[in-house]
Amino acid sequence: MSFSRIAAIVAQMLIAASAPAAATIYQISYSGTFWFGSYHLAPNDPMQSLAGKPFEIAWRIDDSKGYFVSKTSTFVYLRGGADFETSSPISAVVTIPGIVTFDVPGLDFAFAWRHDSPPGVPDDYVSVAASDYSSERTGDDLGDPVTREKFIAANFFLEDDPGGKQEEIPQYGTLLDTVELGAPLARPIASTDYLIASITSYERIFHHLEDRYEDLHFIDGYAHVGTLRFERISAVPEPASWVMMIGGFALVGSAMRRRKPDSRLVRR
Repeated sequence: MSFSRIAAIVAQMLIAASAPAAATIYQISYSGTFWFGSYHLAPNDPMQSLAGKPFEIAWRIDDSKGYFVSKTSTFVYLRGGADFETSSPISAVVTIPGIVTFDVPGLDFAFAWRHDSPPGVPDDYVSVAASDYSSERTGDDLGDPVTREKFIAANFFLEDDPGGKQEEIPQYGTLLDTVELGAPLARPIASTDYLIASITSYERIFHHLEDRYEDLHFIDGYAHVGTLRFERISAVPEPASWVMMIGGFALVGSAMRRRKPDSRLVRR
């Protein structure tokens, strides 16, 4: 069999194998106002209230990363990050207009899950979380040993429990302007759903000899009402798929270049 023929067969196999592999990207966006919370952005700034201030969170989910603990029609659990010794499938961006915007890479800990109960049982829920933590100690016991800590997180929990939480949460309310999200978090959103959205970002130094913390900045807030939107952004071929497809097309080109011109003459 000629090289051209072999190359063509291999190229067809590579292109066919690479075609179905795709990463689906989703975005979950929340906007609302803080029910309670506080912040300061510099060591000497006074603590201020976040209550009543608007904020937004946008989570981005890549279902080709991390791994599925479960993926059934009623229970989906996707997780990842360094805590699970795998890549992270989720990141987030938090925006508090006029105050601060910060990213949550979710490299340490991230998960998304959805649970659907049987019809008539009010125990469906969706939850997404992304967080990062770092800690570094400097100095020695004879000097001034300190530990610098950083933590950021953006989470939400959504449950269709129309009765159980209203007594605990005075500002329980209605979710508006929602759409349905396809897998891995496929679930219709009801107006009776109960929501907790929370954000945290702090950086602090612990002085070991003085046994005290010094806050460099601190942001912490919670909300129970607002607007939640689920969107499927795109299905993007994974990097390995691109490599296989490019390799397949390269082989096709190589085979075409090596094909000898037809030496037969056409007699008239």
